[in-house]
Amino acid sequence: MFAAGANHEIMFEQFVSPIVPRLIKKYGNKFSFSFYGVHPDMSMFEDKINVEYIGSMPLEQYRKAIQEGYYDIGIAPLETNEFTKCKYYNKYIEYTIAGFPGIYSNVPPYTLVIKDGINGFLADNTPEAWFTSICRAIDDVSLRRSCYARAYDHILTNMNADLILKKLINDIPEIENTHVEDKGPIIITLKIRFALIRFIECIYLVGEYIKDTGITGTLKKIKSYTRDSVKEKGEKLGQ
Repeated sequence: MFAAGANHEIMFEQFVSPIVPRLIKKYGNKFSFSFYGVHPDMSMFEDKINVEYIGSMPLEQYRKAIQEGYYDIGIAPLETNEFTKCKYYNKYIEYTIAGFPGIYSNVPPYTLVIKDGINGFLADNTPEAWFTSICRAIDDVSLRRSCYARAYDHILTNMNADLILKKLINDIPEIENTHVEDKGPIIITLKIRFALIRFIECIYLVGEYIKDTGITGTLKKIKSYTRDSVKEKGEKLGQ
C-alpha cells in the first residue's frame, strides 16, 4: 500500500510505475496496490492486478483503515531536495503501527531511522533499485517479518509519548517551569500557524505540479481528486 498526499504520485510514477510490468510478469496477480490519498495512473494495469484507490480521510480514520486493511508491505518513495530533507518520517511510524514493514527511498528523513534489512527496506531512487527492494520484501517472508518486529520494538522503545516528553523537558527545562493561565490565545495562534503552513504547502505542491506536468496536467489532477472525493462521499452517504 502507498499512503501519501497530493503530488506524491509523481514519485511513484518515476520509480515504481516503470517496474510494474516486470512485477506482473514475475508474480502475476498475486499482488495488488492500495493507494490512500494519492492517485497514480494505473489504468493500464487494472485488468491484470487489483488496484484500489481510497481518498483522503481524517488521521484517526486513516490509521484505523490501514490497520484493518491487513497489508503486507507499505511503500514510501520520496524525492530528495531541501524541502523533503525537512520532512518527518511519519510513514515509518504509521506503517509500523498498522502492522507491516515498509520500503522507503534511501534519502533523509528515512535514513535517520531505518537500516536496510534491519527495521525496513531502503531503495535508491531508481526503478531498478525499487524493483530489487520490492522483490526482496515479497520473496523473503522471514526477513519481512523480522524487519517489522524490529521496527515495532524501535518505535515502542524510542518513540512513546512519555520518553519524548521526558527528553523535551531535559533538553528544554523551561517547558516544565512555564505556567499558562489562559490557553485560548495560544490555541488560536497554533491553529492560525497550522493553517498558514498548510496554505504554504498547498502553494508549493501546486507549483511542483505545474513544473512537472504543466497547467493542463495540474488541472487534470485537480479534477481527478475532486471526482474521487465526490465519489467517496457518495459511497459514505449510501452506507
